[in-house]
Amino acid sequence: MALIKYQPCTDLDIVDRGLSRFFDSLFETRKERSFDGTLMPKADVVEDDDKFLIHLDLPGLKKEDIKVLVHNNVLSITGERKDEKKVEKKNSIYQEISYGKFERSFTLPEGVEAEKIDAKMTDGVAEIVIPKSEKQKPKEIAVQVK
Repeated sequence: MALIKYQPCTDLDIVDRGLSRFFDSLFETRKERSFDGTLMPKADVVEDDDKFLIHLDLPGLKKEDIKVLVHNNVLSITGERKDEKKVEKKNSIYQEISYGKFERSFTLPEGVEAEKIDAKMTDGVAEIVIPKSEKQKPKEIAVQVK
């Protein structure tokens, strides 16, 4: 038998912890799915001087599982995480992994070179590089002395 440190608590503490767990689980589920119920993978979008960079978290997927499309100045990443387990789940205790179709779309800003977009997949993370056109890249202006 394991020894457990005694921590006195009130009925209010028990209710507070239960409500906290309930609401935390509600909000966590909402972050993973969109309003129509499709999966919504988490993304990081970064801008530097010559490109935009999108990292999309897609654990367990391969490059064959996703499609990257550009149409009408919108970049869309679509795919599906399939539940490969054909085992009956009557003994399942807890399941957090989400399965199903997903789509993330990003409106491209003015001045990007859509035809030069590059996509890679490494260790379950999709990396999409969106190069800026020469017009959009910052240029340093030399200061003249008179």
